[in-house]
Amino acid sequence: MIDELIQELMKKMKVSEEQAKGGLGLLLKFCQEKLSHHDFKKITDLVGNGWHEILKNAPDSSKNLMGRLGGFASKFNEKLGAMAHFAGGFKSLDIEAAKIQEFVNVTLKHLKEKGGPQVKELLDKFLG
Repeated sequence: MIDELIQELMKKMKVSEEQAKGGLGLLLKFCQEKLSHHDFKKITDLVGNGWHEILKNAPDSSKNLMGRLGGFASKFNEKLGAMAHFAGGFKSLDIEAAKIQEFVNVTLKHLKEKGGPQVKELLDKFLG
């Protein structure tokens, strides 16, 4: 399933395999930090084997300015902080900020379609 999602991101977003894996890693890392272990397991069970490797592909966005601003902004507004944090990570992958929301949307749509109503509800509440 994870390879299918990576291929879909590459095709729809016109990004390299490295960029698709890195962006997906950023999203998984964010989910891991924000969801309970039980809820995160629902996501990783859906993604399948290989999610550990994808997580390793996530750039450390806290090292750049947008990532640091994201940490600061999250103290005031969690969604704003998440977007700034994502912007830093995606910038380090050479993916422009204007494409972040589309990247998230493609990923969420894929996971919702494959995961059924329980995963859809979880993702809508968390990232939707």
